[in-house]
Amino acid sequence: MRKLLFIIVIFSVMKCFAQDPQLFENTWYLQKVVIDDVDYFPPSNNEVNNVPLNISMTFMETTMCGSLVGDFDTIDNTSFSIINFVNLIDNCVLQENIDFKAIYFNGFYNWQLPNRLFDYNIVMGTNNSKILTLTNDVGDQAIYGDSLLSNNDFDSFTEVLVYPNPSFGDLFVKSNAIMEGIRLFEIGGKVVLNYHGKNFNNSIKLDLSSIESGIYFMEIITEQGRAIRKIIKK
Repeated sequence: MRKLLFIIVIFSVMKCFAQDPQLFENTWYLQKVVIDDVDYFPPSNNEVNNVPLNISMTFMETTMCGSLVGDFDTIDNTSFSIINFVNLIDNCVLQENIDFKAIYFNGFYNWQLPNRLFDYNIVMGTNNSKILTLTNDVGDQAIYGDSLLSNNDFDSFTEVLVYPNPSFGDLFVKSNAIMEGIRLFEIGGKVVLNYHGKNFNNSIKLDLSSIESGIYFMEIITEQGRAIRKIIKK
């Protein structure tokens, strides 16, 4: 019995390290979406400078006016599956952005459906650049590079600290930039806490004691951009 448990543990550990580390080491920037063999290129205007994609070990987040956050079910060295997507409220006004967001969020990611499966492939491009290609279950693709095609105004997401996580009640949020708002979303996309528009300086203590146990996504809005954090309430 001990031998069997040991084998299971070793297998689980090996699986955890089976992912391509390049997937997590880069911020990816959308170059184009290919739907039914038609290329769609992201807009660049005063609302949208670029369309970033950030992937952690447990979830992914991409931004196009609003944010689309996906909670990983499984991930290996060629594919990942997502249990649920959360489409966070956006601020698109320009029609070209609204149209492209529909192509990207609804057409490629088809975020309303559960259990979405995507293959991924990372190859070297020119000048030591990297190209990430995501392919959905019907063969449509989203192609990203690891460098900007245009200037962006997003700061590093790693400079926001949320703890303790999991939380039994009190939750502390700290940032190197001035925070201007915080929203907490449940998996279905419903806002359960909204401190949008308030100025907390660089830190705040939140009371989550009235929130039901479960998995949530927190959007932290700062002077330098937005960050998404996955929160577990015990």
